[in-house]
Amino acid sequence: MSSVNYFVDEAGDTTLFGRHGKVMVGTEMVSRFFMVARLEVPDVEALAADIAALRAELLSDPLLNSVPFMQVAAGKTALFFSCQG
Repeated sequence: MSSVNYFVDEAGDTTLFGRHGKVMVGTEMVSRFFMVARLEVPDVEALAADIAALRAELLSDPLLNSVPFMQVAAGKTALFFSCQG
């Protein structure tokens, strides 16, 4: 029996209301957009290998060497891909 893996992610802000029920939609305090994505992955190992290869390629790019989030000390893309800022 084969299995399929799904990865779901979101971007944006789901905040609709602030303190005391104040509507926040349309204010500068809330993103103008909200997105949801789903990735269907039949071969997780192949995806992991492709992502590792992409990360290695990005880390070896001379132009990206000066970007802060590409520094190991920043604990971000140099170590792992993340959807969180």
